[in-house]
Amino acid sequence: MGTQVRTPTPVKVYGLPTESNGSFKVSYVDDDSEFDSESDGESPVHRTTPSTSGRRLSALRRSDVAARHLEQRMQEEAKASTAQLLATLDAEWESAAVGTEEVRLGGSSRIVVDAATQEQLQALRKRREMRDRRLKGLETALESEHKQFDAALAQKIKRQEEEAEAASMAAARAAAEAQKREEETEAAKERARLEKLKEEENKKVEEESKQKAEAAAARARAEEKDKADAKRQADSEAQDRTAVQQTGLRWGPPAQEFDSACSSALTKIRQAAESILSAGDSSTKKTRRNIDRKLGTYIAQISATQEQVVRKAGEIISSLEALKREGQALYSFGILSLCKRFISQVAAQVPQLPSFAFPVAEVAAEVCSRCPDVLLPLLGTLHEACPLTVPKLPVYMKSVYKSEAEFYRASGYRFLDSADDGTGGRPEATDDYLRRLKGFVAFYGAFTQVTNPRSTHGLDFAWMWLSRALNYLPCNRVVASALHAFLSSAGYAMGIRFGRQFQKLMSLIQTDVLPKLQTCKEDGAEAARMRLEAYIVRQEWRNPPEGRSLPRTDASSLTIHGY
Repeated sequence: MGTQVRTPTPVKVYGLPTESNGSFKVSYVDDDSEFDSESDGESPVHRTTPSTSGRRLSALRRSDVAARHLEQRMQEEAKASTAQLLATLDAEWESAAVGTEEVRLGGSSRIVVDAATQEQLQALRKRREMRDRRLKGLETALESEHKQFDAALAQKIKRQEEEAEAASMAAARAAAEAQKREEETEAAKERARLEKLKEEENKKVEEESKQKAEAAAARARAEEKDKADAKRQADSEAQDRTAVQQTGLRWGPPAQEFDSACSSALTKIRQAAESILSAGDSSTKKTRRNIDRKLGTYIAQISATQEQVVRKAGEIISSLEALKREGQALYSFGILSLCKRFISQVAAQVPQLPSFAFPVAEVAAEVCSRCPDVLLPLLGTLHEACPLTVPKLPVYMKSVYKSEAEFYRASGYRFLDSADDGTGGRPEATDDYLRRLKGFVAFYGAFTQVTNPRSTHGLDFAWMWLSRALNYLPCNRVVASALHAFLSSAGYAMGIRFGRQFQKLMSLIQTDVLPKLQTCKEDGAEAARMRLEAYIVRQEWRNPPEGRSLPRTDASSLTIHGY
């Protein structure tokens, strides 16, 4: 009968080194253990439920990779040792079974052994029991060690999870604090922005209040100024009325001073020439006629060329210098005669040909610049012929003028059919008077704007004349005609010299003078207003007037020989 021996099922053991001498502790698990040593390349440990922070747990597990690989290697060594021990015990058991015999009787079986074999089996049985006890102890030790390892690992994982949770909470707190600080910063910025807006709004309100206060103060000052100006205007008008009632003239103090200087100079020249003027002998009369005729010829020969202007001015200056060498009386008489001839030429030519005012003014300015004694007497003679060249305007007052004829003579009217002594006769027509008046004013305007650099009576005097006329003279037909004549000859040069100031003056005429002229009911006032308005609206002062630019020579005066 064959003997059959049951071989015990080997157990799987895993080792974990615990000491430096190479010994190890063994833990025991069954094949159906919930450990899976093949999954994810990790060592067999209990699976734990992932924490809420998966990323932190993964980091903790990765930190134990090295330890787990070492544990797996030691377990494999323990498994090999246990398998070797079991193989040795099985081999001994099989060798002890030699000589046994299995006897089957009546369907039952039993083993028949001899005494030696029995003793040997008994010894083997004891050894097997010892082995079983040893294995059981090993299993118990392994189980205890495994529990301790699991507990330590769980404690470590728990500690690391707690640390990770604490770190996460700290990071969350830090993030919350950072967010709180950011929110506080944003809130501070918002508060600062609101405070700035409030400050700007307050500043704006203060500025508006300040502006309103300044505007109110400015209005108050303007009202006070207007009241003061109105008072001064009223006082001035009262004084003007008083002055007009006393003198029969409308003019301002500056014009009075200027006219007084010119009149005084003219009076002095007349006094110096009194011996020549009052002499009745034939020789003196002949001398007077020769001087008068000679100077009259020079002036009558003036033409609108630069060559003639220079030539005639030189001849007149030479004649005056010759008279001055002969004595002060003849020199003074020559100045008086020259002034009368200039004014007569202007009265005769300029009303019909306004452009002729420029060459006559050029000659007069050259003579005055080289013979300064001529300037004020010439202007005084011009003022006597035309008071508006001062400017001043006679106003008829019965308390001042004995008759209408005296008023007309003071205004510059000519009398027709008068006696040799100037008395009697009748005044010329107002239209004829205005044409002559405009010629005189145009000549004075041309005289102030000459291009001669030696001239001492230039555009500054033109500005003074215009401002005095606007400030002191009334708005009527005569004044409007004078303004148009003056601007027609001097406006272009004044626009170049004074620029924007002159433009403002033109705007003043348009907004202040023209509306007043429109209310004037005097005959011819509307036509005078329209001419002045056209000059300003069309800005005719931007274009040089006809006759201002003199050619060098007159081509018609050249004589061509030959052909």
